Amino acid sequence: MVFKESSWYLQAYCLDKKDYRIFKLARMSGLQVTKEQFVPKAFTPLPMDGGDWLNQGWVDVTIRLERSVMDRVIERFGADHILRVDEHHCWAKYPIIANDYGYDRLLTFGDKCEVLGPPEIREGFKAYVVGILKKYDGD
Repeated sequence: MVFKESSWYLQAYCLDKKDYRIFKLARMSGLQVTKEQFVPKAFTPLPMDGGDWLNQGWVDVTIRLERSVMDRVIERFGADHILRVDEHHCWAKYPIIANDYGYDRLLTFGDKCEVLGPPEIREGFKAYVVGILKKYDGD
């Protein structure tokens, strides 16, 4: 088992595929423990660096953050992702996948974050936020 990207994963043998696979524990249901036993197969762990099995299409987004949340970038990606720091803000490289999941990751910073670029991500994020605001029109 491994904890990656805020989720638990299990490397296990898949009887359907007849191969080792990576399973996200949150997607597992209906687990049944039986008395059936098997002879363990030879096992070479799959790489867990994300390169071969997590979603592809990462984009390095440049963000400006209040310094109060700078540690969250360092914890997630390392200090080398901090590009510049001044008295009140820091600028950081923050990789995301350019979709709702990636935009949700940026939203976790709340109003302490501004997406600076690339321009298509800034526009995509802006449209995403506008879509959220539309849910509250007419209140």
